[in-house]
Amino acid sequence: MTSGIASSIIEKVKPQWLATDDELNSYEVDGMVPTAGVRPPSVGAMSEVVGVAHEEGLATVPVGGGTQRSLGNPPRGYDLALDTRGLDCLIQYEPADLTVTVEAGMTMGKLGEILAAEGQFLPLEVPSPGKATVGGMLAAACFGPLGLTYGFPRDWLIGVKVVNADGRVTKGGGRVVKNVTGYDINKLYTGSLGTLGVIVEASLKVAPKPVASATLTAGFADLGAAMNGAWSMLDGYGGPSALTLLNDDAAEGLGLESPGYMLLARFLGREEVVGGRVARAKSALEGLGAVDVRELEADQEDILWQRLVDMPWVDERVPLSIRCSVLPTEVEKLISSLEEVEHWTLRHGLFADVGLGLVRSISWGDVPPGEYEERLERVTGRKSESGGAWVVEKCPPEVKRGRDVWGPLPPGLRIMRRLKLGLDPHGTLNPGRFVGGL
Repeated sequence: MTSGIASSIIEKVKPQWLATDDELNSYEVDGMVPTAGVRPPSVGAMSEVVGVAHEEGLATVPVGGGTQRSLGNPPRGYDLALDTRGLDCLIQYEPADLTVTVEAGMTMGKLGEILAAEGQFLPLEVPSPGKATVGGMLAAACFGPLGLTYGFPRDWLIGVKVVNADGRVTKGGGRVVKNVTGYDINKLYTGSLGTLGVIVEASLKVAPKPVASATLTAGFADLGAAMNGAWSMLDGYGGPSALTLLNDDAAEGLGLESPGYMLLARFLGREEVVGGRVARAKSALEGLGAVDVRELEADQEDILWQRLVDMPWVDERVPLSIRCSVLPTEVEKLISSLEEVEHWTLRHGLFADVGLGLVRSISWGDVPPGEYEERLERVTGRKSESGGAWVVEKCPPEVKRGRDVWGPLPPGLRIMRRLKLGLDPHGTLNPGRFVGGL
């Protein structure tokens, strides 16, 4: 590292924090590699490094496990990779209070092991939990199918410590659930993709781990019948904790055989409760024409759901993933429209969390990047016709150029710009990667 940027970092931070030249490629974002990479070992060190970046005007990208690094627009500049994984300590855990405080570089897998030892868990699913960090999960507002029952990251975050763009450290919330003082900055930083500050510590609520779990799979010949099956389980009390609808390409991508569409339903709770709900769901689905309704073996359950969460993000076969949001009542119409987006050499998988109104379109095949650009245009065009929002979560870097992957600009963009200007006036953190080029 001989450039002026690298030299300024070397002069002002400890050399042992610096990434080697061989390590820099691992921080690549949309084809861009930083000039320098730093992994600070403490919050104080992180504050020092960010302060240097602010003083030197370095475009800085916070990096965790890298599992969702494809999310966002290409950065306008990329001088410094700020690796948070040196911050991986357990700060405080109070099982009796159902709260835990950890540094943001701890992996979700490690946190899960700590909680499991006390019969508890954090019901926020992430791709590759052995790599994904707590801070990355919060910055990307990541959740999975269990969001149907357990909600989203902002619902579980009760306190946060952040290094601001100028290096100052601020805190919001606290380490107990009953905390009503001050501004609710937890929600401000959750989902902001590291553009407003670097999350370095998080206090979270946790939940008792369910004693029993069961997953049903049910096949349907057509979309209408599959949606009827979904609504039959979602209607009223006692439904599944997670419910996902797959088309045949998505099912095949997960290694499942489907007659056209498939429902995956997961039930969590006490043994007797789960058993009763599974029995009622089986009967209802078979009465609605489902074929091959079966309960997965216990050792297959976690593997299947994790593969489903991983597929749009870390499956190397899949270079294009688009998330669409609609009212739950509009899911069937959207899927039907997206099924008409065909291409003879591209597979088109559709995943729908029906109760949440989320539909993912994923595409894969051995074709040039231009083919994916055409698929992206057709999918987002169909989605725009029906209203609602869409985000391109993953696509080849060359396809991102000249477009905003966050979809139509939101009504609150003016307020978002003012927040960015107030918290990061020099545009130090993740410049250009968020909505509207923030």
